[in-house]
Order: sequence, then C-alpha cells, then structure tokens
Amino acid sequence: MIPHRYPFRLIDVDTPGRAAPGRAAPGRATFRLTADGAMARGAAFPAVLAIEILAQASMVVLGHGGEGLGYLAGADDVEFHPALRERPFAPGDTLAATVSRTAAFGSILKVRGQLDRNSQTVVTANLMLSLPEGVE
Repeated sequence: MIPHRYPFRLIDVDTPGRAAPGRAAPGRATFRLTADGAMARGAAFPAVLAIEILAQASMVVLGHGGEGLGYLAGADDVEFHPALRERPFAPGDTLAATVSRTAAFGSILKVRGQLDRNSQTVVTANLMLSLPEGVE
C-alpha cells in the first residue's frame, strides 16, 4: 500500500482487477467521504483533493503502492465537470477512481484518471507521477 497514513491517505478500497506493475491496463479504487474525515472537518471536501485521490489511486491500481514513495509531479487537462460544480463533494459520497497509464519514461509515468460519484464523472485529469529510482 502507498505510504500515506491518516490523515492524508485517501484511498479506502482498491478493487480486484488492478493492473500489474508496468502495465497500461486500467484499474479502479474507491474512496468514501465521511463527516469526520480529516480533510473535511465536518464540511464539504475541497474539489482539489480529487487530484490527490487520483494520484493515490494510480499508485495503488498500477501496482506501485507497495514499492515505496511515489510523488505527484504534475497535473494537466484537469476538468471539474458540471456535476461537481452543481453539488460539491460531501460526506456520504463514494468516489470511484479509474486510472490507466498512458505513457512512461524511466521512473516517470503519465496517467489518465477519471473520478466518478454515483456513476457520474465529476473530475478527469492527466497526471504525471514520479516513482522511486529503480521502480518502473
């Protein structure tokens, strides 16, 4: 599992069918928002946390979660969809992250991520992740 611990580990469940290390196959992870979550403190969750959720999901489902510390190195083409603007993240939501590797160069991965709430896409983004030396 990725090295994050409470309060910054956001992924609750990584679902079966995750990709093997080095594979481009998509995988999925889920996150349940709770009212006492450290990031919310009883209020709505900031939408920007969706990027961190996608990054953590990427490390888990692409098989790098147990390899050591990975870093979110960048995000581009981030789109917060109308469904999120109409109703922000709130306690009780279950978010499903689907991620797939789109490119790799040494220990740098480019990942396409999509975050869904109740089967409706709320955020999409391209992420760049940096893995520890020797991990590809």
